[in-house]
Amino acid sequence: MNALDCEDWEIFLRKIISLNLSMFEIQDDETVDSPEERSLRSWNSAQSGLSNMIKFAGNMKQKEETEHGQMMFEEEMLALGEENVIEEFESYFSGLVLDVEKNITSYSTALQQVEELLQLERDTERIKRKASEEVSLDTLFSVNPTNLVEELNKNKTQKDNAMRRFRNLLGSRLKDSEPIREEELRALIENKRIK
Repeated sequence: MNALDCEDWEIFLRKIISLNLSMFEIQDDETVDSPEERSLRSWNSAQSGLSNMIKFAGNMKQKEETEHGQMMFEEEMLALGEENVIEEFESYFSGLVLDVEKNITSYSTALQQVEELLQLERDTERIKRKASEEVSLDTLFSVNPTNLVEELNKNKTQKDNAMRRFRNLLGSRLKDSEPIREEELRALIENKRIK
């Protein structure tokens, strides 16, 4: 990647992370001083929240399937007409299950997008590190740089394809998104853990 492409990629990456984490509406923790730690907390909270949502949806789906037609109601509700109340409630409950499943799909997609892009960036750094470790004065003439160049070019192509795909998919939402700070991106790439 040339310098302009690298800069474009980084801004794109910072924007998509910001956009996707904003879906989770995580409250800013005023006790945390650094933006890096806030970003890591947001990432961890989003992952944990999604995991809990998946469990919750599974429980709801199980309840919907196992207790269909067997819901228990208070006497006042039954006095309104048992069949209509039960059918209406089960219809609402099924709709709620579908809504939860739909939201889980969009949240899962958002986290998968971020993880895919972070992994591409981690791969780039791994390749560059590998190249700098292998190319020393002792091995300068014995290293075959072709494999590293091929790996780097493959990674560049994957990044270009991902950037094009997500820009087309997210359009103006991505364009209007405020990027996270460089320090926050660095913390996520390095996959630092919160103390």
